[in-house]
Amino acid sequence: MGGFGRRRQLVCCAPQNAPVLRAPSDQGGLAPWHRRRAYEHDIAGRAPLAPVVAATAGRPMRLGVYSKRDKKKIRESFPTLAAARNWRTDSLKAVNDKKLRAPSSRTLRQEVEEWFTGASQGRILNRQKQRYKPAVLRIYRISLDKRVLPELGDRRLADIDHADLLELKEELLGVGRSASTIRNTFTPLQAVFRRAHKASRVPVNPSLDLEAP
Repeated sequence: MGGFGRRRQLVCCAPQNAPVLRAPSDQGGLAPWHRRRAYEHDIAGRAPLAPVVAATAGRPMRLGVYSKRDKKKIRESFPTLAAARNWRTDSLKAVNDKKLRAPSSRTLRQEVEEWFTGASQGRILNRQKQRYKPAVLRIYRISLDKRVLPELGDRRLADIDHADLLELKEELLGVGRSASTIRNTFTPLQAVFRRAHKASRVPVNPSLDLEAP
């Protein structure tokens, strides 16, 4: 890419007829949310160097890494180029280590149903490594059916974030739900997301640090 003595300048947008360079598809690559790109040029005006995504006027950028196991890209949006590059470095390693998968179309409702089936059969244990009691599962089922699934059940599992769960908890507190009701709602929800995260169905567990009242 040239010696250290070469001076560069950042040109905010490529010329109209500049070629669009992309990283190999099996490695993902930088892709702008909008069509504007930034190119690094030699000060002398030589051919453009590696393309850099422009994040101008508050516009986010998107970055992707390819998962061969899922045969699709994992994409995220970032406010800065530094954050995007850091995520891509970590994500490439996680994909290669089989610790990160592309989001699926599975909904929270589907994940909850699978969790209840496994818990009732004794295949999924509680945090004390013991089977869930039938009475406890009945309480959890009622709580999720009444307070979580109507709001979030048809959302894609990977699209639910910490803010969604925090908002739900605050809504329940705001309408005067008791502390025990809220615990019985979020304890099974946290168990569902813990399992989904361990199974690589969500890249981040959104229920972490969601303190029960």
